Amino acid sequence: MYVNIIFDIVLDPPSKFQFPNLSQYRTVYKYDNSFSNLIPGCPVLEDLTVALREGLDGATNYDINVPTLKRLDIDLELDYKFEIYAPALHYFRFFGDLGNLVFLEKLTNLVEAHVYIDYIYAPHWVPENGLRYGARVFKLVRELNCSKFLSLNPGQKESDDDEKCNRLCCIGSPDGSGCLSLLTDFSFDGYEELEDEVEFVKYVLNEARLLNTMTIKIEAKHLKRSVLQRLSMFPRQSTCQINVE
Repeated sequence: MYVNIIFDIVLDPPSKFQFPNLSQYRTVYKYDNSFSNLIPGCPVLEDLTVALREGLDGATNYDINVPTLKRLDIDLELDYKFEIYAPALHYFRFFGDLGNLVFLEKLTNLVEAHVYIDYIYAPHWVPENGLRYGARVFKLVRELNCSKFLSLNPGQKESDDDEKCNRLCCIGSPDGSGCLSLLTDFSFDGYEELEDEVEFVKYVLNEARLLNTMTIKIEAKHLKRSVLQRLSMFPRQSTCQINVE
């Protein structure tokens, strides 16, 4: 069963509301409670695409507790706290502001992950959670460390409020050694050879022992050759091919 809700409607499902056979669900939500009320009523859901729009001031709590979920696509434009329990997840795509995104179970079945950060500065986030923007990016990458295919666009590089908040900080591997040990393909979009980006790429090359291909995408196309030369000098644990586009 497949449902694609495209109408501008307000849903207020009762607590016992269910789609018992629904396997694929795509929808756009406003800032309300209907999302969290609907998800528990889809016990065999395998494919979920959700976009959250029109947020108000302050964070919103969302829960995805779906043991059967295999594909998850999230598009966010608001401040939020998102908890996800989806141990069977194979595919994950995230686009939006990087707030508090937490996976409650290690994603051991994850194969492919795509992360694009549309950075919106939330000044309360640092004092409340202790992690600046760059550290949050890396924290999410750690959550996805079992994936074989990983693409990353860390978004806006600068902040008018605090230039340090955007640093792509390597804050330690999640399980000691072996982080990214299954990764075979890695793509970094928006690479500018900033100090923290360079250190992050070195980290991937050092951790991903099975890496076959690393693709680095840059804006200044005339610098492709020189960037490739510098990347080729980095130590690595694999015999991967490095491409600069």
